[in-house]
This record gives sequence, C-alpha cells and structure tokens, in this order.
Amino acid sequence: MDAEDLVTVASFRTVPEAELAKELLENEGISSFLGNEMAAGLMPFLTPDLGGITLQVQQKDAPRARDVLAVPENSPS
Repeated sequence: MDAEDLVTVASFRTVPEAELAKELLENEGISSFLGNEMAAGLMPFLTPDLGGITLQVQQKDAPRARDVLAVPENSPS
C-alpha cells in the first residue's frame, strides 16, 4: 500500500473501536491501515490531540469503505 495513496475514512477515540472498524473493512476485502495506533495505545491521553486513531484506505476504496462503515463522505473524520 503506497502511503501517498492513503486517505482517512474515519477516526476513533480508542484502539478497540479502530481495530473493529479495520476488521469490518478487511472482511469486505478492503485493505486498511491504522494511524496513531501505537501512540494512542501508549499515551491515550494524547489521542484527541493527534486527531484520533485514523483508519486509512487506498483512495480508490474510500467510497466503499465509507459505505461499509456508514460514514458520510463529507463528515469530519
């Protein structure tokens, strides 16, 4: 997965929430990446300042990923 092609489709406050969403996408055949996961796990009090734990997918998969997660396209992730 090329980092330049990744877009954030959602963000989460906790690692378990983010991992559940990642698993939902993977069950649909959509590869994804969690950003800030390590920092949130080690220092959860910093998670809001980091923008949450971001769930990223390839740009071509973003519309389908948002559908799977039921995230409006124009929502602040």
